[in-house]
Amino acid sequence: MKNNHRHPKIQGKFINLREAEVDDSSFILELRTNPNKSKFINKTDPNLDKQIDYMKNYKTLDNEWYFIIEDKHENPVGTISVYPYPIFSDRWVDDVASLHYQKPLGVMGPGRWLMIDNSHPIMGIESDVMVKDFFFNGLNHTLMPMVIHKDNVSVLNFHKKWGAIVVGWVDEISHHMLELTKEDYLKTKTFYERIVYGKSTL
Repeated sequence: MKNNHRHPKIQGKFINLREAEVDDSSFILELRTNPNKSKFINKTDPNLDKQIDYMKNYKTLDNEWYFIIEDKHENPVGTISVYPYPIFSDRWVDDVASLHYQKPLGVMGPGRWLMIDNSHPIMGIESDVMVKDFFFNGLNHTLMPMVIHKDNVSVLNFHKKWGAIVVGWVDEISHHMLELTKEDYLKTKTFYERIVYGKSTL
């Protein structure tokens, strides 16, 4: 499926995912340059004009989805996306701890997952449940790669609880590479759906 930038809003219980627009540039820049949130992400130039240009270019692409996470009053509370980034194939391995990668291969994966300060934790969990459903069922992928900084322990552990396993390292071993199969996603999603959808109110 290609992104025609007319994707309908994805409705959740506590949050929605909607297509990011150029007008969201200021909100996105504020999130990405927040010192408490930028420790484990690629550095962003704190220049609004450059962020606007970035979003204008995004709107020309058909192979990635940049979502604004909004509450039920349509207030933006975060970002999350699915986009192509290089991982490596033709792996060889003695065991998991010695697995390596070679030959770049463009693969779709999630990222840009940031939430505003003081957002309710259930909103972050639901946004992840929703983007995983979009990735595996909406886009019909069977393997989700993720790249997470080794010091971002809470996010690492969160995805491991989904069933993701560490399969390698990138960026001079500063980032773990994880993989989550659709099979393991299907085994685990009920657990997270119960957390989100078993909660009646925020």
